[in-house]
Amino acid sequence: MTIVRTIDQICEWLNANVCEKVLLKKPPRDKEKTNEKYAYELIHPYAFPLYLPVKDMLPPDATAPVPSICVQMEYGSDDYNNRELNIALGFGSWNAGAHPKDWLIPEGTDTEYKDKLSHMTEGWRDLWNFVDVAVTAIESSMYMGPDVEIVKNEPLEFGPYKEQDSIPILYPYWFAYCRFKVRSMILRNNQDLAEFL
Repeated sequence: MTIVRTIDQICEWLNANVCEKVLLKKPPRDKEKTNEKYAYELIHPYAFPLYLPVKDMLPPDATAPVPSICVQMEYGSDDYNNRELNIALGFGSWNAGAHPKDWLIPEGTDTEYKDKLSHMTEGWRDLWNFVDVAVTAIESSMYMGPDVEIVKNEPLEFGPYKEQDSIPILYPYWFAYCRFKVRSMILRNNQDLAEFL
């Protein structure tokens, strides 16, 4: 079992078991198009290994770099039979606020007060709902692939992205993390023992 294979299996699992259950707003190409007339598109997030690619380097089945989950390994350790890896998931979403089409309004209701974009007041909710779906899926599972077992006797940790112990304002982008451990069996090819087998 290799580190690369573990990261790939986690990405595949997240794409199938988390990202397919979530629809989030796709950022506009023009950064200024965040007013109430912006007709956003809802897309499924995508789980990328290690880094977020730039727009022209996206895999064929990824729509945009954000919304997404970035799967990274923080560190690992081996004992005689197993390898444990500390995994960090970086969540990213875009939401400039509540757009008029976000409201479900019964017919005949006066809608003037909902005709404008509510800046900064509601965009964060998408990110934390996304994190909640992922954390629930991870805590409800034993494996993230045929070779990747979730370590259950260690806590799963999540929180907002921070820089120098403070939460940066990156509006209209929102970021969070989740950390947990996975375990895989090590199949060693020990030539010193091979002659005795």
